[in-house]
Amino acid sequence: MVYAWGWGPAPWFYGGYFAPEPVYPTAALWLTDFLLAENLNLAYENRMAASGAGQPAPQVPLAQNNPVTLTREVKQLIAEEVQQELAAEQAAAAQPASLQPAGAAQQSAVPDAPPPTLDEKVKVFVVSTGLNLIAGSDGQTCTVTLGDIIGRKGRDVTADGQVPVSVLNSKDGDCPVDLATALDVSALQDTHNEFREQISAGMEKLARNQGKAGLPAGPAPDPRQVAEGQASASADAKDLLAKQVQEADRTESEINDLKREWMVDVPGELRRSVHPPLSIGPVNAEQLVKKNGLCSRIYG
Repeated sequence: MVYAWGWGPAPWFYGGYFAPEPVYPTAALWLTDFLLAENLNLAYENRMAASGAGQPAPQVPLAQNNPVTLTREVKQLIAEEVQQELAAEQAAAAQPASLQPAGAAQQSAVPDAPPPTLDEKVKVFVVSTGLNLIAGSDGQTCTVTLGDIIGRKGRDVTADGQVPVSVLNSKDGDCPVDLATALDVSALQDTHNEFREQISAGMEKLARNQGKAGLPAGPAPDPRQVAEGQASASADAKDLLAKQVQEADRTESEINDLKREWMVDVPGELRRSVHPPLSIGPVNAEQLVKKNGLCSRIYG
């Protein structure tokens, strides 16, 4: 699909670092551009706010001096992880609540359980908050900011909670591309959690804008009966219903017989003192007759 974002050549494209795709063959690629744009726009606003407050730009010796275009290959890696998240959400929604796996927060609460960010399928991270990275043994640092891309290069965690990462793409002034360093696993997990939240925000925008700006409309309502909860009619249902009607008629006839016996055998004064007489069953009627000194039974 072709989608009109309405941005134009926005200043937060950072001189060619980012450009939206002209065509979106998948929703995952659209969501990739959505979350990249959200982060880059916020990074630009933060930079403008800092410069407006009179804060000088930090001088970082290891900073990227030339803009590096966010490549289609890196975008595709991000889109693949977006697709994995969408598939996982759909699979979880299709399961009964009792069978759904524990969420990321519950998994991380289990002692000795590795955090979801160390899953072998989770390797690429879109930076959503500024991170300082150590570059080299001399302790020099540089920064990756919102919209930069880092990749996890291993799953082994050091004693102080660090995992190996490298910079895949970065803007002018941030850590250089291909910088190999380490990052605290909790910071990496926070980045992944924000990645998932931004996917959810993008899905909400897709839902709100169906049929607008090039987005296809959702499918038309097509309610269908499902097998679960449906039962076929019993083969002898008609005979059972007829039998129930006969039993109901017989019960009504017995009640009418009782009414006639009541009207014949019980004195008028006693009939008038009981309201309503028809609500009294045979046993209660017998007790009532005995209580009033009558010897005859009014039934059978």
